[in-house]
Amino acid sequence: MSRVLIARPNDFIVGAISSLFARLDLPPVPVVTPEALASVPLDDVVGAVISLAVTSRMPLSFVEVLARVRERAPGLPVIATSLSRDPALVQAAIDLELRERSPLIGVPFTPALSGHPLPGAPHAVLVLRAMDVEKPTSELEAVVRRHLGLG
Repeated sequence: MSRVLIARPNDFIVGAISSLFARLDLPPVPVVTPEALASVPLDDVVGAVISLAVTSRMPLSFVEVLARVRERAPGLPVIATSLSRDPALVQAAIDLELRERSPLIGVPFTPALSGHPLPGAPHAVLVLRAMDVEKPTSELEAVVRRHLGLG
């Protein structure tokens, strides 16, 4: 069975996103220490979720976790999560975090992404806001599935 790595958990996002992944039949695997991030088996992991939140049980920053995930699994799809509801703030945050990680680009979820080629592209980091995962839509599920290579 495929799983998804919660590589920088924030308690609020973990609670909300766990129900989305349950609907997708993807058990989440929370990782809260750098040592666990370095050793967790990745053979059945289809993606990594990394919180943009200031606080996390993981003592590493978004960028540090992203670098370690990419080091271990360069092609693993990444989903960034944000507690902010403001699309402009979310875009600014992901752009700031990825500015030195070219060619990675942040792609905030919108229902229009359903037919867009970016989700699933190796250089795309899908960005989900808390409000996206609190009440997941069929469009969100479809975009997350495609981004994770599940159809």
